[in-house]
Amino acid sequence: MDWFFDQWVYGTDVPTYRPDLDVSPLVDADAPFVLHGTIRQEDVPEGFRMPVPIRVVFRDHPPETHRVWVDADEIDLEIPLPAQPTDIEVNYHHAVLARVE
Repeated sequence: MDWFFDQWVYGTDVPTYRPDLDVSPLVDADAPFVLHGTIRQEDVPEGFRMPVPIRVVFRDHPPETHRVWVDADEIDLEIPLPAQPTDIEVNYHHAVLARVE
């Protein structure tokens, strides 16, 4: 837990997350859709890391919350989805002290 205390107790940096996400249909796959793209992390020193929750809401399926480790200037993500989402929220419920732009 040293990383957590170094960032949030002894540090004063607040990250900015810049998601660039899209949903695409898949053919012949276990999941019919995929959430993919990047999340940029800014305004923090190198080595800053945090699990950021991403909430995905569907019309006919229960919502899903995925935790994505953002531990670099930019991360790529690919999350299989059971249906076309109606809403996607990065940093769901403001779980991380951060700005999302």
